[in-house]
Amino acid sequence: MAQYTIYKQLNLSTDKFTNTNKVTTGIWNSSAGTLNAVNMATASLSSSNVAYFRTVTEESGSSAVKSFDVSYGHVTGAGSSTTDYKYSTRVVYRQFANAILDDPLKKFSFMNHATGSNTAVTETDDFYAIVVKSAKIKDRLHTKWTMTLSGSKGTAAAPSGETLHLTNYTASVFPSVAGDYYLVISGSAGVPGESGGVAGTVYGYFFPDIATILLYPTKLSASLPGSTGYALSGSSGYYTGIGQGLAPSSATTANNSGKFLDVLMTNASSFTLRTEQDLNQTQYFCRLFSGEYNFTSNPTFIKSGSELGDLLDNQVGDPSVYITGVGLYNDHNELIAVAKVNEPIKKNFSTEQNFVVKIDG
Repeated sequence: MAQYTIYKQLNLSTDKFTNTNKVTTGIWNSSAGTLNAVNMATASLSSSNVAYFRTVTEESGSSAVKSFDVSYGHVTGAGSSTTDYKYSTRVVYRQFANAILDDPLKKFSFMNHATGSNTAVTETDDFYAIVVKSAKIKDRLHTKWTMTLSGSKGTAAAPSGETLHLTNYTASVFPSVAGDYYLVISGSAGVPGESGGVAGTVYGYFFPDIATILLYPTKLSASLPGSTGYALSGSSGYYTGIGQGLAPSSATTANNSGKFLDVLMTNASSFTLRTEQDLNQTQYFCRLFSGEYNFTSNPTFIKSGSELGDLLDNQVGDPSVYITGVGLYNDHNELIAVAKVNEPIKKNFSTEQNFVVKIDG
């Protein structure tokens, strides 16, 4: 007896194939890969927010786009204002500890060598944090980035133009409660640049899953020293083009996040960063064998006036129908996708047809 096929179960192990293409684009405006210091500005924030973070924008004024935040955290609250009874720098430290550390009551520690083979670590009371705005990210941050910081080893009158190029070491991957993280070292686009290769100084950690870079002030200030002064809270001119080094101040008038911006937003400083997106395309192979889909519910297939659904004489035995589309249904027989063919395709018991339905996502 002929088989009236209406629905056919797909074998997901043989009839389904998903292909994933990774597309990488620059994260800044117009998909630019590099944001130079000259195009950076700081967003206007309330004084209550400035105590916790500064926001860097691309361009300024009406065209400004908020891109990332810079914070400074200290385990005891050093660098917080005397009127700041919440100790904002301590709040920042504990906020990141809760998100990253196995024990949020412990201190952050940084490895001594980029190879990770030397597991000796040094506890730190403070850190700088850079957090990229989620609106700038597609699926994730790309793991090859470069940050160039400009400092000064000389005096204000004769700065040496010292620069430090930071990147993540892509060959170093370690687990954490916030996802895998990488070491931050001197170099470019994920490749070590220090003499001595991968066994160079560790300047911090990179957490791509939470779009966060933590930097170790002690190592930064050793490699990019400057004057011993510090930017005052509320100062709008902390990026002077000279650079003050990156040794944080514990003074109650300190603006340590502003100090970091001092070396990020001057001279030859820049931030090269990309975002990565997975573009999935699933292919469903719909196979119509010879004994399947040879009938139709079209009323012209039935004799006019027939109460029993008798077929037309020329459709008895070896009927011919025409395929105009393929529908994909879920387990509840709900139509979720339709693919139309360019022109009707003839189907009968002596032919077979195969369709590949492609769905993005």
